[in-house]
Formats: sequence, C-alpha cells, structure tokens
Amino acid sequence: MNVRVAVIVPFGLLLAAGAGCKKDAPKAVPSPTEPAVEAGGSGEDEAEPVKRVVPPLHVTIIAVDRTNSSERPADMSAAVQGLAEAAAKRAGFTVVEDGHSGTAEVFYAVVKDGKPDPKAERGTVAWGVSVMVRVEDEQGLGEVFEGRRGDERPFIKATVPDLKAAFDSLLGEALEGAFRDVAMQIKYVSADAKTCEAALTAQHPEERWAALRRLGDLGSKESAQPIIDILDGADELTTAIAVGVLARLKSARAVPVLAKLAEGPSPDRATLIVNALAEIGGPEARKYLELIGASHPNEVIRKLVSDLLAAQEDKQ
Repeated sequence: MNVRVAVIVPFGLLLAAGAGCKKDAPKAVPSPTEPAVEAGGSGEDEAEPVKRVVPPLHVTIIAVDRTNSSERPADMSAAVQGLAEAAAKRAGFTVVEDGHSGTAEVFYAVVKDGKPDPKAERGTVAWGVSVMVRVEDEQGLGEVFEGRRGDERPFIKATVPDLKAAFDSLLGEALEGAFRDVAMQIKYVSADAKTCEAALTAQHPEERWAALRRLGDLGSKESAQPIIDILDGADELTTAIAVGVLARLKSARAVPVLAKLAEGPSPDRATLIVNALAEIGGPEARKYLELIGASHPNEVIRKLVSDLLAAQEDKQ
C-alpha cells in the first residue's frame, strides 16, 4: 500500500519528517460511520485481548514547531497545538485522546536574501505545514496518509503590525487544508468509480483531488470523460492531477483536449501536457506532439517534444 502524498508549495522547506514511515499494508479501512467493536475470546478459558476499532477520522494530534528558535519572527511554539487541533476539527476530524496517531509540523519565517531573518524589515514571509495520520485496523496494520501546504508572499514589516496574529491565520488555514486533504484521502481510499466521479465537482478541492487520484488507481477508462469534463476552468493543481490521471488511463479521447491545454506560453503547463501525450501514445497523440514541437513559443518545450518523439522512435 503506498503512502499517499499531497502537494506542498513553499520555498524548499524541509517538512518531510516521518515521510517514508509506511508500515505494514492494511486491510480495508473501516468506514468513518462504522461503530466501534470489540474482539471476543477464542475459548472458554482464554480470552483474546480486546481491540477497539477506532473510526478513521478520530485522531490524536501531536503538533511540533519546526522553526529554529533563533529564526522565529514571532514565537508560535505555544500556539501550534491548538492551531492544529482546531484545523483538524474544521477539516472533519474528531480530536480524541486515543485516536489514530496524527502529527502536524509547522515552519514559518521571514526570509531575506534566501535565508530566514527574523529582524528583516522587508523580504518574504514564508510558511509550510506537514500533516500525517496513520490509520490502523483491528489487527494494528495501518496506512499513512499525508497532506502538505505552504506558500510565500512579499513582506514589509511596517504593514504587518502583529506578526503573531498574521502567522496564526496563515498556519491555521494551511493546517486546515492539509488535514482536509488527509481526510479526503481516507474517505476515498476504497471508493468505487461512480462515487469518485460524482465527487469531481465537490465543493472542496481536496475532495476533488482525492477522487481523481482514486480514479487513477482504479484504472477504468470509462472514467476519462467525467475527468475531461472538469478541465474547462479548473485551477492549476486540479488540472495537473487530472492530466496525470488521464495519462495513466492512456485515454485517447483526451488527446485533443490536452493538446489545446498546451497552447499559450506557460512552460509548466506545456511540460505537463507533452509528457502526458507521450505517455498516452498512439498516432493522434504523436500528431499533436509534432504540432506542439513545431509551433510552441518556448524553445525548451520544443526541445522536450523532440526528445520525447526520438525516444518513441527508439522503442519502435
């Protein structure tokens, strides 16, 4: 069972403590609505230990401030536990003393010339969070779900009279997004295709992402059209995940739609698209790759297409 990881967008923050801590592969994760049960004895004279099944969204959180004490522009260390628990509740978790093991790590700084500088008058304010929840079944087998969030923006100290309040808001919002991402991964880990397709227009983007990833796991080409339908007007991250899933499904019907998305000067989107087209393969995908390689305004993209087409030739 793979560790499920969401996206973080900070300036290279090292917030992956505990990443790769996947343990034994679990049995099916119980439904969040499933009541707690107890294991009974196996004989008249010898009883097995009682094991309570904890609903997946019941969690015990340990929050950690990963910002070096000498680099803190405001001391949030005493606040991070409360911020994490409140964010988890807003995201749909129930915070209890004996729930599934959850961790929340935060980093925040004022950055100048690429380094944290808590006394800087100008620079960049940056923050990132990493959330992990290990969900165990009645045998103690579990799966780790992970969500990350982060960002940065210009900073002028004179315009931010209360840095602690500012980080309180920024970290709280980031933690809520990361916890919701984890909650949705848990919700959709065993969902069927119809359930996932219905969630592609859900209110929260984290739910849409979880549904998309599950559709990629299921591998049903019949799900390609509902995914194609949400591309029009989708945000960049939803688009990136959807394109990756369509490539994984090797959906030929997605080829002309994906090719159209490659139009424009954005090298990041074009890179995503041409790699997807190459993975889908086939005559039509090759035709569009040749068109992009001949006409895209970015030289790097044209070179990438040339390399991908050459690699396809080598395989034939």
